[in-house]
Amino acid sequence: MTYGEAKKRLYKLLDEPRPEVALTERLPAFFELGQREIAKYYPLLRCLEYGPNDERTLPGDFYRPSGAYLPNGRPVELRALEGRILDAPDRFTLEYQAWPTAPAKEDDELDLPPEALPALLYFVAAKCQEMEYDQRYFQNFFSEYQGQLANLAALAKGIGAVEPPEWSI
Repeated sequence: MTYGEAKKRLYKLLDEPRPEVALTERLPAFFELGQREIAKYYPLLRCLEYGPNDERTLPGDFYRPSGAYLPNGRPVELRALEGRILDAPDRFTLEYQAWPTAPAKEDDELDLPPEALPALLYFVAAKCQEMEYDQRYFQNFFSEYQGQLANLAALAKGIGAVEPPEWSI
């Protein structure tokens, strides 16, 4: 879905056929904030292959590592400092969770997968109603967002953390 299509759906959700300038000026920030918030719970997984002559830097959209693998599939441990990968093998693949890119133009595609877009629309709708006197609309949109986010978190792939048996809480 493009940023323009998402705004049209949002206006229908808010019942705003002709939105005010104050609202339209805040939308890019709300969409960026919503995408980043959702990416924490429903990660955007990306891969980047490094060759022997490639610069050993982390990608610009890097949020959190998911794993690194040699060409034969064996996992490898990497260390990074200030955006640079240290002591890396000649060839490896970096799997990582990415931050979504902020939409700038109407025809820019949103970075979230299709199943996450309803959560984004409810998040932005809640942010638009957050400072209103009547809080019922904010509460409804935010409750819908939380329900959508819970559904997405259940669909998320991968392991969040593995706790060795010797650890105790």
